[in-house]
Amino acid sequence: MAGVAQRVVRDLRKDLFARLQTLPVRFFDQRAHGEVMSRLTNDVENISNILASSFSQLLSSVFGLVGVVIVIFMLNVPMAIVSLVVMPLTFLLTRAVARRTRQGFRETQQTLGKLNGLIEETVTGERTVKAFVREQATVASFSVVNQRLRQVALRVRILASFMGPLMNMVNNLGLAVVACTGGWLAVQGLATVGEIAAFVNYAGRLGRPLNQIAQLFNSIQSALAGAERVFELMDETPELDAPDAQALEHVRGDVVFDEVCFGYNAGVPVLKSVSLHATPGQLIALVGPTGAGKTTIANLLTRFYDVDSGAIRIDGLDVRAVKKDDLRRKLALVLQDNFFVCRHGDGEHPLRAPGSQ
Repeated sequence: MAGVAQRVVRDLRKDLFARLQTLPVRFFDQRAHGEVMSRLTNDVENISNILASSFSQLLSSVFGLVGVVIVIFMLNVPMAIVSLVVMPLTFLLTRAVARRTRQGFRETQQTLGKLNGLIEETVTGERTVKAFVREQATVASFSVVNQRLRQVALRVRILASFMGPLMNMVNNLGLAVVACTGGWLAVQGLATVGEIAAFVNYAGRLGRPLNQIAQLFNSIQSALAGAERVFELMDETPELDAPDAQALEHVRGDVVFDEVCFGYNAGVPVLKSVSLHATPGQLIALVGPTGAGKTTIANLLTRFYDVDSGAIRIDGLDVRAVKKDDLRRKLALVLQDNFFVCRHGDGEHPLRAPGSQ
């Protein structure tokens, strides 16, 4: 199971990371990077834990439970039926607690993702934090999220710890029912004292795998909460071309913005009816204050985002009718944040240039 778990998690990480490469820029702009990273690390690790350890314990408990049930029915059918009376109660209690713990584990993973997002943003922007003397404010923000994580994690752990005492109570109730029923059957001559002693022993053995299965449900709920977040990311719609998208073969460089309107959020326009015409070989500078829309124009030209209305044409061809890979191969961009790949013997490692502006 350890080998199976590691292979499954390896493939899951690979598929998840590959899916990230297909998602549009809008997805990353709307989410904290640390929160996305948390899904690749913490949530996947929860799935790994349940596969490596809890799953084998669950199989062992199920086989043990089935074996005990077969034996008690071979000994005495009426006593066996009485022994199984507590199983519906066990199922109902486990289901009730599991429903609440799953919500608690889901909230814990979400809060942990927010904490990781805050850490990633703070570490990445440490120069900005120090330049604007925001150390105390940053620590205060971290403390709020950290305290929230402590609260939700403590609440779900306390709730999960009720499972053991509840199962012990149900098991003891089952033993009492078996002993009382066995005594009555012995008086009626329907069971021997030896059978009663055997059933009391098997009732204890019956409760042990039930208790183990109930306890494992907490670990399973934690893994399911992580799996929900992982597959939520896997289900994100990738960046796709139009079915009839054309290849962009040769580019002269005639660029036209025709009454372009765009906003990152609905109802908050950034560009309003912007029109411009750049002829081949012409040099154009976009100048304006922060938030004027300079970067937005570059994002629309490269189709990191699509216009809300209007059109952008290159050599008379609407960029929305062009394959995105072809379009971006024909454009040269020099971004503010330099990002390059350093090749070593053990592979390629993306690096961000220190102090890049």
